[in-house]
Formats: sequence, structure tokens, C-alpha cells
Amino acid sequence: ASPSATQLLRQFTTGLLRRSCVPDYSRRTMTVGIEVIRADKGEAAKVSEKRRFRDGKIVDVVLDLDQQWVKAKFDLDQKRKEVNSVQSLITDRKKSSKGSDACEDLVAQKTKIEEEAESLTKACDELLDTRDKKLGSIGNFVHDTVPISQDEEKDNEVVATWGVPRSFEGKKFQENGFRPHFELLEMMGAVEFEPGNE
Repeated sequence: ASPSATQLLRQFTTGLLRRSCVPDYSRRTMTVGIEVIRADKGEAAKVSEKRRFRDGKIVDVVLDLDQQWVKAKFDLDQKRKEVNSVQSLITDRKKSSKGSDACEDLVAQKTKIEEEAESLTKACDELLDTRDKKLGSIGNFVHDTVPISQDEEKDNEVVATWGVPRSFEGKKFQENGFRPHFELLEMMGAVEFEPGNE
């Protein structure tokens, strides 16, 4: 026999209660993890944001949303424990009465608690999504050695050099061995321009 609509709804709702309020890391685009922000209460992130010439208040917003999410997750877990305890009471009563007691009062109580858990699940998921979106707007940490400037051309620092740079002052094309790349390739036989034109 095919399952009834009520059974399908119960399976779907049970599945939602199991899966919800758990971070889905596949949909995150954030660069900095919430664990890093939590570790020092966002101080390093605030410093990094200021180095990017941004206001560091977004870090406080993320921390506040994270605390709200943790509280909502705790409340949801407590509701789920209540559902489980009422379910065990129903099971015990049905065993003791050998199925003659319908446990209508406990079933109604369980249904009410499940509805509360569903609303808590939605609130928890919304908080998680909002927190993750805000967290995604915080940039990677700027290292201490990075020069802080709004003008890259003027304040760019040379960190390291290799070899001696060639000086091309006073040299013209085809003089002193200074030739363009396409001529060098043709001289080496790496390219044939004439057959390529035909």
C-alpha cells in the first residue's frame, strides 16, 4: 500500500528536524571561518578590516548573530529532547496498557511541542543564513607585512628581487641584440610567418 499524505508529511517533517540548523558548508562562500572569529572575539578580524579601510563593525554584527544562533540552536535541541521524552512516555504508557490507552493527552502535547520545534527550526535556519552572509563579507586577514596604503603605485614596496634587471636605456629595436619577441622566434625557427599568411 502506498503511504498516506499524513505519513509522507511526518517523514518529511522528521527529516527536516534531523537535518535543519546544521551548517551546510557546500553553500558557503565565506573566506574566514566563524571559529576564527570566535577564538579572539573578532579582534584580529577587526584589525584586518581596518587595514582594508573598512569599518570593523561587521565583525561585531557577526558575533552577535552567532550568539543568537547558538542560543536558538540550544533552544531547538531542548525542544527536541522534550519531544523525545514525551514520545518515551507514550511508549511506556502504551506498553503498560497493552495498546488500549490511546494517550491522546500525550499525543496532543507532543504535537504542540513538535510545532514549537518547527518554528524554532525556521528561526535557527534564518539566523544561520544571515550570519553566514554577513560572515562572507569579511575579507581574508591582511598580514602584518603587507603595506597599508590606498595608493598602490606610490606606496608599493619591493619585497625581494632575483638577478640583475636589464637596462634597455639607449637601445633601439634591431640594434645591440635587442629584438622583439616575434623576430627572435623567427630567428630560432620556432615560427614561420610567411606560410602562416598564405
